Amino acid sequence: MRTICYLDVGSAENNRPAYSRLSATSGLLGKAYLGFASQGHIDIRCYPEFIQIMDDRLRMCRGKGFDYIKVDVMDAFEDGAAVTGLPLTRQDMINYVTAMSARAQLWVEADAEECERLCHEARGAVRRDFARRLCAGQWVRDAAPYVNAGKPTFKAEYPESWPGSIYRARTCSVSVTAKVSTIITVVHLDRPAPDRYS
Repeated sequence: MRTICYLDVGSAENNRPAYSRLSATSGLLGKAYLGFASQGHIDIRCYPEFIQIMDDRLRMCRGKGFDYIKVDVMDAFEDGAAVTGLPLTRQDMINYVTAMSARAQLWVEADAEECERLCHEARGAVRRDFARRLCAGQWVRDAAPYVNAGKPTFKAEYPESWPGSIYRARTCSVSVTAKVSTIITVVHLDRPAPDRYS
């Protein structure tokens, strides 16, 4: 069995031990993450200034026995500076993930272009909430670089957010077509997933 540690490396959450160190650097944090007032975007262009903080967080994950790290909030550049408060670009994200991959065995969550460009650095890919947000064909294309490279590719779906027209059978069918492993679960993991999906 292998375990993956979820690590938010593109934003800072004020309930995390590292938050005080990140917020102490002037100008490092942008606007609040949309929908999460306690979470601020990190200016990843400045990663050399805070990479030691991320190293400490990676060591924490390893110390807890995790095998891999799944990094998140890497696509903030797509929201634009008006939302994040930071003029981030796709290349900024790629530079940051590349630097992180030299420090840990990373799994990524990214769109089609990012998946392909990060495939060499990443050990695998994890996507979430795909059935609701994106068409089946796009997920198959996004997963292809990792599947073709023989790297593990997983997908998590949350039926509580599905429209009535999306069913479990469709999600399973897409997973088979894309050659990825899917888990159907709930956002809040302290309660069981529903038995029925409609």
